Amino acid sequence: MRPLLCLTPLLLLAACAPVPATSPGNAARPALTVPAFDAAFSPDGVAWVDAGRACVARVPSYRPVCPRLPGPAVAVAWNGGDAWVALPGAGMVLTLDLAARSVPVGR
Repeated sequence: MRPLLCLTPLLLLAACAPVPATSPGNAARPALTVPAFDAAFSPDGVAWVDAGRACVARVPSYRPVCPRLPGPAVAVAWNGGDAWVALPGAGMVLTLDLAARSVPVGR
């Protein structure tokens, strides 16, 4: 009876151990979650993502430009006067306006 009492805390600890959701051989891609709203501000204007759609409004007019994108956008940022958008479903980041540039991204 005494050896069983010594193992009880170990059994309780093992019951709390995390279990992987997928087996190691089945590497499923995580689901893409699109944020409800995200924005980035710069002296050049504002860029935002609303439910997967990205837009940019530049100073002084602040007229929104919402280009057609090859997938849902999840984040925007400014770099050197360019507004960039992240498209993880398409595996790239690209500029929202001005000179069209894209950068492939990976793991």
